[in-house]
Amino acid sequence: MTCGKGNDTAFLARYLKKVYSFDIQKEAIDIARERTKDFSNITFINDDHATIDSYIEEKIDVAMFNLGYLPNSASTVITQAASTIESLKKLFPLLNDGAIVSIIFYRGHKGGLDEYVKTIRYLDHSPYQLIERYLTYTDIVEPIVYFYKKIKEAPLSRSHCFWGK
Repeated sequence: MTCGKGNDTAFLARYLKKVYSFDIQKEAIDIARERTKDFSNITFINDDHATIDSYIEEKIDVAMFNLGYLPNSASTVITQAASTIESLKKLFPLLNDGAIVSIIFYRGHKGGLDEYVKTIRYLDHSPYQLIERYLTYTDIVEPIVYFYKKIKEAPLSRSHCFWGK
C-alpha cells in the first residue's frame, strides 16, 4: 500500500502472482522500480493508497502497509491517518476471505503517533479481525506491527491479541 524504496514490493513479488505498489512520491516509485527491475508482476501506481478502488477491482489476498515516510529522505512527506483509514475502508471489500493485512507503524516521527492512534481507533471498531501484534521494544521510536485478517464469521473480542518478538 506504500512502496517506499521497494523492499516490501520485492518481497511480495517473490511470492505472489501480481503486486500493486502505491506511493504518492515519484521518487519512491523510481527507486522501487529500479530495485525490482527483475520482476514482471508488479504494477506501480504513483497515487495515494486511498485511491485503491480507482485502480483495483480484482480480489486481494495480502495487503502490506509500511507507514511513515520514505527512508533517508525529507520526512515532511508522511502518510496521514485520514488517507490510511480511507484506504483501509476501500480495501476491505476487495479482500478475499482469509486475506491478511499487515500494518507497520513508525510512531516516533512527527505525525507518526497521531496516525497510529487514529488508525488503531478506526481498526478497533472496524470489520478487520486483529490476529497478532508485535512490539519488540517499548520505546516509542521503535516500529509496531499489526496483522489483521478478513473473516466471514463474527470477530473475536478485541482482547484476543498476541505479543511476540
